[in-house]
Amino acid sequence: MINSTQELAENKLLILYVLQRAGLPLSNEQISEIMMDTESMNYFLLQQFLGELQSSEHLFFDTKKSCYYITPKGTNTLNLFLHLIDEDKRKRLDRYIVINRERFKRELQITADYKQIAKDQFIVTCKVEENNITLIELKLNVVTKEQAKLLCSKWNNKAQKIYANVIRELTEDENIDKKP
Repeated sequence: MINSTQELAENKLLILYVLQRAGLPLSNEQISEIMMDTESMNYFLLQQFLGELQSSEHLFFDTKKSCYYITPKGTNTLNLFLHLIDEDKRKRLDRYIVINRERFKRELQITADYKQIAKDQFIVTCKVEENNITLIELKLNVVTKEQAKLLCSKWNNKAQKIYANVIRELTEDENIDKKP
């Protein structure tokens, strides 16, 4: 429970701070992970504050990429009230972000999702992006939700290897002069 107006303000500022320090958009899961792992805020308050910051246009949620961006209004607010964030909390968040920034970036570049299109038909969309350019997008049709979930999970771990293999296979020179 929030005990004071200052604590309420600090919690909202912490969210803005995390997005600014990360220097990249973050998913709800990533923001939640940061706040939980650094013991900065509980999950339910975080979700409430994300909604409020979005409503007040301090954050923008990109539904296509499923991630949050800090807006210019959010940046201005943070700059004005940065002094209200406890220095120890800032240092803890800074350390966590520095250690995990590259992983967060990879997680946003490699995505997999599925949707049911018929009773026994699911489309799994696997994608790798870099600098807002799609490097590869693969759509697979499977018959069970379990298969769809498994493909999404495996894609997240193997996307870079699969992409490299596809490129290698498609660009490999074949010696057409060879006769059997």
